[in-house]
Amino acid sequence: MIHSPSTIWRQSKNIPDEVGKNGKIVSFTRIFAAPKGFEQQVPYYTGIIKFEDGTAKPLEIIDANENSIKIGAKVKTVIRRIGLSEPEELIRYGPKARLLK
Repeated sequence: MIHSPSTIWRQSKNIPDEVGKNGKIVSFTRIFAAPKGFEQQVPYYTGIIKFEDGTAKPLEIIDANENSIKIGAKVKTVIRRIGLSEPEELIRYGPKARLLK
């Protein structure tokens, strides 16, 4: 999927606000059938993360396995590559939730 450089640039302006937020998992699931562009990542986990400021957001949960993900587990937002990109495309980055140990 080709994203225009201007779209990627507009989306990237919000990235600094997303980094380093602490929260906890309130719901999660394991994805086996991914949408287009994410097929190479299956299976992966996604969940609803409730942050310390009271907001909630759906994010991919990374660097975790089935035994380590639990409701109430603490996470911190990090920036990672989103999906695949073609050689002529810009690489997209966005927030994901990493379990705290």
